[in-house]
Amino acid sequence: MSAPYAAQQRQSGYMPQPLRRDPDLWFFDGNVVLVAQGIVAFRVHKGVLAHHSDVFRSWFTGPVAVMAAGNGITELCEGAQVVRLRFNDTAHDIKQALLMMYGLRQLPVKGAARVTFSVVAGLCRFALAYRMKALADASLNLLDPTFSTDLEERDTLSDESRLPFDLGDKQAIEAYNVVKLSDNGYIFMAVYLCAQLPVEVLHTGTRRVDGTPEVLSEPDL
Repeated sequence: MSAPYAAQQRQSGYMPQPLRRDPDLWFFDGNVVLVAQGIVAFRVHKGVLAHHSDVFRSWFTGPVAVMAAGNGITELCEGAQVVRLRFNDTAHDIKQALLMMYGLRQLPVKGAARVTFSVVAGLCRFALAYRMKALADASLNLLDPTFSTDLEERDTLSDESRLPFDLGDKQAIEAYNVVKLSDNGYIFMAVYLCAQLPVEVLHTGTRRVDGTPEVLSEPDL
């Protein structure tokens, strides 16, 4: 992944909005402020991000470390460097990943405890985009009871061991778009779940838990 979104924003004449702190992930000693969707801010630590993510490690420690915005001036918030992420990196997804990085949430082992699909989907999207291998592997592993192509094993599992669609059957569209990001065979079961939806839903799409639209591309339709 290339450097953060700040340079592109500056070049297009983008004017930043006042930042809104996330109440759970604003550390007084944090040295970087991640901004999601142009407004939601997380004050965290570069070392923690770099430890978990190859992308953040390259941004903060690589030969071309992220230091300044597109105009050559480093944007600061309360003395901490501001890094504006892509607009498709939603605050919901970033928060799920940060909670895991800081040990404020633990994922259950496969087939053991309940966690919603919305949480796991957010983790998968962010972990895969920012090359967080351990978190991506753990998140994708939780999809297996629901999307495995081993139908014999799948039929032996209880409903409690599968990820619940917390937003109903239409969430199959989000599921399809998530599993398409990785090459693990889950796509076949996701297609099957989408095929159970009404045609009009397949064409109009649905929304994630945070309101972000989820649609199928024309080739997928």
